[in-house]
Amino acid sequence: MKVICIDDHDVDGFKVELTPGKIYDVRYHHKNREEAWAIKNDAGIQRWYYNDVLMPLEKWRDKRLNEILE
Repeated sequence: MKVICIDDHDVDGFKVELTPGKIYDVRYHHKNREEAWAIKNDAGIQRWYYNDVLMPLEKWRDKRLNEILE
């Protein structure tokens, strides 16, 4: 599974080690109350990130196509 970075600041406003628009390979996926993915960030460290900074690539593509078609 692949995810794309949609923001380089988390919900609390802290900067994360991710690049907006960059696609990352998911190492682990956990679906609880919200989506969570373990990926290697730009510093090479594996961490968990949530849907405030990442979005599944397929969902992002669908969203972009819908915006174009509107």
